Amino acid sequence: MQEGKFVEKEGAPTLRLVGEISGIVNSEHMLPNDKVYPLFTKDLQRLLKLNSHEILCLLWKLKIKEKPKYHSEIKTSGKTKCHKYSESLIPLLERLLKDRDYLSNCKAEYKKEITDKQKRKGKQNRRR
Repeated sequence: MQEGKFVEKEGAPTLRLVGEISGIVNSEHMLPNDKVYPLFTKDLQRLLKLNSHEILCLLWKLKIKEKPKYHSEIKTSGKTKCHKYSESLIPLLERLLKDRDYLSNCKAEYKKEITDKQKRKGKQNRRR
């Protein structure tokens, strides 16, 4: 509907809103992303003394990137994304890593998932 052009027709009544909506999001009460998610993947590695593959396996196993409590994805430009994590993730990972087998199991499951995915992809390519 264009401003100043309104035609009333038979049927249900119509609500016409004119003006601006304000006050729905108050930026004063929003926390900056860096305060909520201050950690990069490298920070997790350093704090937990893990290498990049081990961190990848843990984050994959726990589906951390699907949990806004722990993770935020920030688009930096075009297709580039930056992953940031909350500090509340550290105690969770530390607790899980106390079980000596947990990391080994995560790595084995991740390897199996990647291998299975490659096999499925190979079968699809052969069918074409």
